[in-house]
Amino acid sequence: MEIIPVIDLLNGQVVHAKLGDRQNYKPICSSLCKSSKISEVIESIKNLYAFTNIYVADIDAIQEKGSHLKEISEIRRNWPDINIWLDAGVTTSKHIIELQDQGINIVLGTESIINLSQYSELASASENDHILSLDFRNNAYTGPIELVETNNHWPNLTIIMSLNKVGSNEGPDLHRLKELKIIAQKRRIYAAGGIRDLNDLKKLKSIGVHGVLIASSLHNGMINAKDIHFAFNQL
Repeated sequence: MEIIPVIDLLNGQVVHAKLGDRQNYKPICSSLCKSSKISEVIESIKNLYAFTNIYVADIDAIQEKGSHLKEISEIRRNWPDINIWLDAGVTTSKHIIELQDQGINIVLGTESIINLSQYSELASASENDHILSLDFRNNAYTGPIELVETNNHWPNLTIIMSLNKVGSNEGPDLHRLKELKIIAQKRRIYAAGGIRDLNDLKKLKSIGVHGVLIASSLHNGMINAKDIHFAFNQL
């Protein structure tokens, strides 16, 4: 099972995402480092384990209040071995091209997409080399309904993002993940939201989840280097 660390960026620093309540996100308090500075948080995560993929949520961009493109470019430059999965609330083909020119893996989050036609346009602009995020807020799906009815429009990798579970310490939404795994069939799905510990990772693996996106459980130490090594090599 693959573990992808999550970095949430807001106002130039790493914040603790909780329950999808973006207006109240606070700077990260981590057992891994003493700072919410982007470079220090990433360095501490890399010291924990040699991750090759990191998911970055640009909260300012998602809320259409600016972006962290400069900071993300610095991450690319300072850690060239890291592949960045970026959710920046992409809504236009032009934005996709700008990001792809920097070697960034684009996440298309359904909360930012109006209809299937827009999604198809964005997927085409990315030459289908993108990651789909099916976004759920307050237990309700947000996005084009066609994308949760069938996998016909899914890329090979799809994230099931339970925003109301993020930072909740309540555990992942196993029921929804089981339902969407049936729709996914052989396509890879990644779980995001509520994942607490190694036991949760084992449960997710048992229902066919390929990987997870986590932040809180890394920073509070509930998932440590030994757990990560076990997940990558034995789950």
